Amino acid sequence: MKLKTLFLAGLSCSPGASILPPCEYWQVEPPLNYSDVLYAGWNQIPVEKEVLIYNGSLIGRTYAHHPQLLAVGETVYLVHSSAVIDEDSMGMELWGAMSHDGGYTWTPSHSLLPPALLPNQTNVANFSYWCNEAIWQRAIGGLAVLEVDSEIWGVGETTDFFCWGDIGSGTRGAGRIARQLSSVDGMPIGDPCWLNQNNWTYIELYNETVYGTKYGMKFCDKAADMNAQLVEPTKVPAWSAWLYNDEFYAANNWSSLQEVTHAVWIEQSDGPGYWQRFWRDISPTNNSMRVWWEITFDKEGKSWYPVIEEEYGNKVGQFFNVPDETNI
Repeated sequence: MKLKTLFLAGLSCSPGASILPPCEYWQVEPPLNYSDVLYAGWNQIPVEKEVLIYNGSLIGRTYAHHPQLLAVGETVYLVHSSAVIDEDSMGMELWGAMSHDGGYTWTPSHSLLPPALLPNQTNVANFSYWCNEAIWQRAIGGLAVLEVDSEIWGVGETTDFFCWGDIGSGTRGAGRIARQLSSVDGMPIGDPCWLNQNNWTYIELYNETVYGTKYGMKFCDKAADMNAQLVEPTKVPAWSAWLYNDEFYAANNWSSLQEVTHAVWIEQSDGPGYWQRFWRDISPTNNSMRVWWEITFDKEGKSWYPVIEEEYGNKVGQFFNVPDETNI
């Protein structure tokens, strides 16, 4: 088995290696065209129809990202980030829309999780302002849409940026917030509630925002069910408070990784099946500019992140000849 022996070889790429080395693993036809930074020289999947769901500039919001989808039959739910100015900037919210016809038509996108602002704060300011004032930027990004007991829930990840003084800059995670969505029009039902919290939740004063003063910082009644789904290999989100507050290093022990993909189960005729997924290198220096991959033979996915949260000892290897152009 090529993938299994790849780990045992210590990710060797020497000419004398008897197994398939990482630098030769990604062999495809047609070959990758590295000068085509958008499509890598491959023909794209035909587009049946392009549908505009959200145009933030029409309502004074210039940033949108982190889309997450859930299809329940012909009904499709979407959540995404929406900010007035920058990515992960103060006041970024979770917005959402839904379709009843498989994605051809959509409801207008609308706010699901409101901005986490203190009473004296506004989201109409850029990074420079908050950094100069040494103020935490509390942002809520799109993370997942889940179905629990026939209920639909939109989930946001807190992504909170700091940039001041001797400590420099970085991101901390204060936990995940969820809200039930209507199966009729996708509008929020009931109050926002938390799937998890940590010490940063209160250091960053979420309890003094609307999440505390209006909604009481309460946990979701179905938090355990949603948290259980978010560790399943096919549903593990790209971000988490642990990834923000700690480090996840690749097998080389120095490449810092985030933004993991959902895993795909691969059956094999000559051996056991395995889960495979990919990671992004976010190292601030000496970034590999490459995609990283990981496999596990554990069908339940209990042998890797997020069931296991360890900074080192992770068996994540590098696709040496597959560039990550998002880092350019």
